[in-house]
Amino acid sequence: MSERADPLSYDDYVAASTLFGRQLVALADDWWFRPTGCGDWDVQALVAHVVMGEAAVVDVVAGARPSPGAEVDVSVLGPNPVATWRGTAVAPPRAAAPPGAAPPRGAGRRCGGPDGRGGRRGHPRRVPDH
Repeated sequence: MSERADPLSYDDYVAASTLFGRQLVALADDWWFRPTGCGDWDVQALVAHVVMGEAAVVDVVAGARPSPGAEVDVSVLGPNPVATWRGTAVAPPRAAAPPGAAPPRGAGRRCGGPDGRGGRRGHPRRVPDH
């Protein structure tokens, strides 16, 4: 695996995570099982992959060796994938924050909906039964 000439910065990671979260919150219920450009994965599997990857980032930042990719398990998303993502999205920036850095303002932040909970009419987003 080759290293990037310009490593992803802390701010880049927070910005990318924030953008991902905005897209996730905006998903309509009927999009969760649509295909993606990633082989046989649907949107739900892609989101599960991101959640599992963000959890692994914390271990790597703490000094663990990266392990080969685990099988994607959509059950990690639970009944509320947006809430699950929020829980994992804030951990990598916190773990990798430069000393004295302010807490990340974007990644995992509650956004969308009138009460900030993400779903239409402010209800938390849930994956519909398929």
